[in-house]
Amino acid sequence: MKKYLVVVFALFLLFSTTSCDENSALVVLKKKVKYEVTGTSDHYTIRYYDEDGDYLTTEVRDDWEYEYKGKANRYLYLSATNNEDFGEVRVKIYVNNKLLYSDENELPGGIASVSGYL
Repeated sequence: MKKYLVVVFALFLLFSTTSCDENSALVVLKKKVKYEVTGTSDHYTIRYYDEDGDYLTTEVRDDWEYEYKGKANRYLYLSATNNEDFGEVRVKIYVNNKLLYSDENELPGGIASVSGYL
């Protein structure tokens, strides 16, 4: 009888935590997302989607990073505009410490932009 209950419980866990849609399972695993802006410019305008899906804009005078835990199928977007007449800008998105998307631009006022899904 004990073996029967263990098998039934294991099957229940198996079917309740697997699904075609990753976000409908009982346990939703989140992945580490890191946005990164670097370059040789001194002034960037950065636009990105945060962990809540909000579209944000910020201006920075140095390299910039933003990290959060994201659910599967979340839309990722990062762009940076070089606000100087010189220098370059690079944008990168990492998922679980692995580079997923990258772009760069060396033009004055140039924009580097990446987007995709988690």
